[in-house]
Amino acid sequence: QRALRRLQKDYPQSKEANNALFMLGSNLLQLGMKQQATKVFKEMFSGAGKYSETQLLTAGQELAKAGETDIALQAFARVLSTAKERSHEEPALLGKGKLLIDSGQFAEGAQILNSLLEKYPNTGRTIEAALYLSRAFGELGMREADPKKRFELFNESVRHMKTVRKFESTPGGVARSDVELARILERKAKAEE
Repeated sequence: QRALRRLQKDYPQSKEANNALFMLGSNLLQLGMKQQATKVFKEMFSGAGKYSETQLLTAGQELAKAGETDIALQAFARVLSTAKERSHEEPALLGKGKLLIDSGQFAEGAQILNSLLEKYPNTGRTIEAALYLSRAFGELGMREADPKKRFELFNESVRHMKTVRKFESTPGGVARSDVELARILERKAKAEE
């Protein structure tokens, strides 16, 4: 840590200095020191350093796991602003959509995840994206006053859950989809009340 900090101080224009925070954060993660790694990744976004899409994506995913939603969203947004490869764009879209839905921004998160599934219909992330989409549309339906719109939103929720059930084959995954389907019905009943 001291060596990397010295590198940043003494040679701030070098390529190595630009990667110092990421290297430090990655090493702390490998050592199982997640709290310290999260602090370092947060520091990455306070400056104007130039990091690769892979580095930003890794930092964003770790910040999301640590509950640092705002900074993780910044990381995913930076990846999406420059991503040219599917291997960067897909996980960034999924990460951003999930974070938005988890933070109660259901319409925005659903829009991001829908764009993921439209652009990459055969993604290996279909089950996870569809689970979140089902939840988002169920929550939106629960808050909708207009009966016709509410009906359409719940139909969207069920449609995405059918997608999950189509691709999910593990016993645990099937059980999870049963529970999520019950939650949709519960939300629908609350909305009707």
